[in-house]
Amino acid sequence: GGGGGIFGDFIDFLEGNIDGFESGYDDDRLLSYGSFDEVAAEMDETDILVTSLETKLSTVENELMQAQADLNLATKFSEKLDLEERVAELKAREKVVKGYLKKGKKRLIQLRERYKELMVEG
Repeated sequence: GGGGGIFGDFIDFLEGNIDGFESGYDDDRLLSYGSFDEVAAEMDETDILVTSLETKLSTVENELMQAQADLNLATKFSEKLDLEERVAELKAREKVVKGYLKKGKKRLIQLRERYKELMVEG
């Protein structure tokens, strides 16, 4: 598939960054005891992550639309097979990115709320 290597690296990067979203202990520790600066830094990083995920998602969606259009126009069986594989790969990729995006946005909301609380307490 096209760009599988870069996407693989991207997923590794995400998993490194998103583990914190899933392990409740880390979340709670940062949200409960994190300093204003720590929460601010995490919020900024998460915001960058969410933005890059949104960009990635729109790229994948565009590629998927293109692949599906190509598939509809394909006349050769071999072309259809290749394109069906590409469509399946892109759909899987889209699902993964959407899942991460959902987690990222949820995390960002938690961090924003905590940030506001800390500002008030400040």
